[in-house]
Amino acid sequence: MAGLGVLAAVALVLSAFARLRRTWRDAVEPLALALPLAVAVALTAGAVPRAAGESAAALASLRAEPYRVLDPARRGVLVHAIAWPAALVVGEEAAVRLVAGVASASGLLLGYVLFRSSALGPAAALAGQAALAVIPVLALGAGRAVFAHALPQALELLLLAHLVRRLDHLEGARDNAAAFGYLLLAQAASALATLEVALLAAAAALAEAGAGHRRRALRLAVNGALATTVVVLVRSLPGLVDWPAQAAPPAAALAWSPPVLGLLALAAIGALWLLPGGTRAPRLLATALLAGLAAVLLGRADSGPATLYGLGLLAPVAAGGPAALAARVRSRWTAPAAPGSRS
Repeated sequence: MAGLGVLAAVALVLSAFARLRRTWRDAVEPLALALPLAVAVALTAGAVPRAAGESAAALASLRAEPYRVLDPARRGVLVHAIAWPAALVVGEEAAVRLVAGVASASGLLLGYVLFRSSALGPAAALAGQAALAVIPVLALGAGRAVFAHALPQALELLLLAHLVRRLDHLEGARDNAAAFGYLLLAQAASALATLEVALLAAAAALAEAGAGHRRRALRLAVNGALATTVVVLVRSLPGLVDWPAQAAPPAAALAWSPPVLGLLALAAIGALWLLPGGTRAPRLLATALLAGLAAVLLGRADSGPATLYGLGLLAPVAAGGPAALAARVRSRWTAPAAPGSRS
């Protein structure tokens, strides 16, 4: 069964790469596959021990009939709904590992797309991709990073990559429908992601309005509000119709470590300082940084989330710091020598 799960993970990651290659060919190269494939195989095969940052009770709650657990404040319901069909074939634990492995790998591919779309070269995008793999583990520990953070992070990266490339074209019905779909997907990943994405949409709309693009700001704000409304209504439906729901086990409350939060904020500021200014990326990542910090301030430590407030937005911006720094160093090394210089 483990071998079947690994084969399925590899096939799904290759399918995701092929899809991205067709959609954003200028931002996806085959060299972006190496790290995501390694991560997908390692996670699906069970190379990450349960004890690494994840208690046995929390891991058990991820596997305990997830489609019957309707407490969105303590559960990533979407990940379990996706894992349920695979669980019929390979079992619950293997299915959760499969979804976590594919989501982690897809997030790394999307991180590469985000950095390439920010006018960074392939080598710099690889540096950012590697940083993006390390940051959640640094903040959460390996277990939590794998089983709670992977899918919301991948969907938020998908939203960020789309907005970097298409926000300037938010005019017609097709682009508005796409923006609504990506906002809806990202918010559906977890209750925490709903807060983060709602803050991101509001901050980006305010930034667009401040830049004089009021119609675009209005469209983005309306799409964000509609997506939030749909997600909240769907999550509230079991309570509204009085469906029976299995009680959720208590989850341990998490709080940011000040050194880790400070390090990520410093890396994020470095990214905004060093990123090339010819794309929309610096402005959008600045709004993501503000939204992520707002989520940290608004998040309640006693609500017991499975991951940290704001991490889904702070991690991509902070990973842009090493990527932009690598691009700056590489440009210094490869710059042609000035006439008359001794180099």
